[in-house]
Amino acid sequence: DRLIITTSRYKDRWKIEWLIYKIQSVRSEVQELRAIIIINSLITDEKYQYTIF
Repeated sequence: DRLIITTSRYKDRWKIEWLIYKIQSVRSEVQELRAIIIINSLITDEKYQYTIF
């Protein structure tokens, strides 16, 4: 179960972080389920990738 979100606009980061927070709060009941956020910040094009497991 994997969700990958990629955005290149810095100002959209807070929306995605809020979405990740909501997903984590829903999944917090399940102890075995982990949420791993991988942020790739490239200086050249400012792409941010969020991977939720």
